[in-house]
Amino acid sequence: MVFGEPVQATRLTGPPRPQTAVTIEPAPPRQRSSLLLSAYGLSPAQTRVATLVLRGRSTREISAELCISANTVQEHLTAVFDRLGVRSRRELVALALAGNG
Repeated sequence: MVFGEPVQATRLTGPPRPQTAVTIEPAPPRQRSSLLLSAYGLSPAQTRVATLVLRGRSTREISAELCISANTVQEHLTAVFDRLGVRSRRELVALALAGNG
């Protein structure tokens, strides 16, 4: 897994009988962002654009990286904003970071 494993289990041996130890860790920021975008049911194209926005890419950079026009990037962003209930890239980033404390 790219992000690491937030849940791990280890079998313990010894008296009185074998047991299992389980550790649970918070998901890393990139994984939380990915889960957030998935939870809102974005299309694959919208998810790609939103992910690049969360990585700090400009419209021009997203357009070049995904080989789509700047207008298409903006159309996907508008759909993402509507779906997530935000009005700007800044609000999108704030929403993605909200649970990172």
